[in-house]
Amino acid sequence: MKLRLQLRAVGTFLMINGIIALRRQTIVLVSISLAPFTFIYFLYLVSPRAELPFGVVGAIVFTTVFTGSMLLNDSAYLRLERHLQAIYVASPVMAVSYAAGMALSELIFILPPLVVLFVVLGFVVHITPAILLSMLCIVILTWIMASSLGFMVSSFFKQMREIWPIASLIFSVISIVPPIFYPITAIPANYRWIAYFAPTTYSALLGDSVVGIVHVSAFIQTLYVGGLVGATLMFIGIASVFTRWREK
Repeated sequence: MKLRLQLRAVGTFLMINGIIALRRQTIVLVSISLAPFTFIYFLYLVSPRAELPFGVVGAIVFTTVFTGSMLLNDSAYLRLERHLQAIYVASPVMAVSYAAGMALSELIFILPPLVVLFVVLGFVVHITPAILLSMLCIVILTWIMASSLGFMVSSFFKQMREIWPIASLIFSVISIVPPIFYPITAIPANYRWIAYFAPTTYSALLGDSVVGIVHVSAFIQTLYVGGLVGATLMFIGIASVFTRWREK
């Protein structure tokens, strides 16, 4: 019964903050799609053949990471402005159920642009079922990682005016600065190690190697997988420890 209650709560958050919200605010899809497709367009203008595949893979990673920013904004807004989290805390709903429902609701918003991006990727590189499955796994892990980070950070805000600048700073740093839209070889070799501190670097590098844009050994690819899985587990652990579910 308890598990059934938690699953029902997840479904409720998914419906209210995802499906219903998307139906009422379809224009949000334009906002979500604008940035990644803009990056792809400029990369196409600069180098139609060489950089475009990196741009498409980067756009997939960027769009997925954006769910963390949306989750951060929505969770903080509902807690500070609507005081809904206080109601959930007083109910049998668990923090993990609330976070999962909110994360799934944000995933609803990026599904349409992701589908378009995967179609574009199919025109840029040859996609096999194995490549498609691997890319979907990368998307899922990146989504979990970004959602964990966003939900945790949202619990620390005290005022509404803090949300936008901090959210923009955090997710711009991890989704634009690292080698996501460009190859890591563009970074000077002496400074390349810095990029590996960004968890999204592993998503992009693994994606580039999976679709065949860059060719690396099986050992290096395994390191990319370990980096992405490790970063995801790390953010889940950090969020489970430091998220402020109850107001102190």
